[in-house]
Amino acid sequence: MSFESNIGRLANNIITEVPDTPAMQTRGFRVDESLIMRSSSVQGPRYDRKDWPELMALQEKERTSPLHIHQDYKVPVLSQKSTNYCWMFGTVAGAMNRYAMMDGVAPLLSPAGPACQGKNYRNEGGWGEEAVGYIKQFGIPTQDVWPNCSFNEDLHTRPSVRNSANKHSVVQFEMLGRYDFDGTMSALLCPYNSSPVTLGLSWWGHLVLGLQAIRYAGEWGIAFVNSWDYDWGEGGYGVLLGEKANPTEAVVIKSIKPRRI
Repeated sequence: MSFESNIGRLANNIITEVPDTPAMQTRGFRVDESLIMRSSSVQGPRYDRKDWPELMALQEKERTSPLHIHQDYKVPVLSQKSTNYCWMFGTVAGAMNRYAMMDGVAPLLSPAGPACQGKNYRNEGGWGEEAVGYIKQFGIPTQDVWPNCSFNEDLHTRPSVRNSANKHSVVQFEMLGRYDFDGTMSALLCPYNSSPVTLGLSWWGHLVLGLQAIRYAGEWGIAFVNSWDYDWGEGGYGVLLGEKANPTEAVVIKSIKPRRI
């Protein structure tokens, strides 16, 4: 079956090398590859590459990929500004996508909450698995109680922040092994629970959120949303093709529920 994804304007922002970092934005993906899990915590299905075109075509027809959800339900594009917290922003964007999938609306969550507490308010890089751990420990407050990118060390003591954070935690996720491109594509293509996947990219020193498996110009790839606000790329979105799309580390964000306390 011959199939090319209809990615429209995103084709104008195919990332082939490390792009310039916009003013007032930064990166921050940093991981010791020896620490990345080689086995999954939740065993999702794996699909043969010969089946990918049919699964892509089904997603296009039914608009069920995480990219469709992100755009159709207007999930906000986040902005990490001058923090080194891309690893948390991408993971939290995945949580917002799951809310949109379940409820049709995504709360505007504050990645700075769990990142600041996990890093003891240091502006440091990290990776997706680390982000999930901090979310489980601290939850994710909304931006109305923890303003975006705030390093105010008093915020975590406020009852309004604790109450908000307690409502939001990643409770089901899947850690993929190093450079597991087929596992990443399978998670994005699953016909009954297509899930967003964090893409930690050592070549870029950055983490973004993968939203749709694509086929473009004869190559497999992934459409993603960045954490550099709407004026980056095509409204905050871009495309990775070939080896550039193969993540050093990947976390599949399956579902969101209130955290247990």
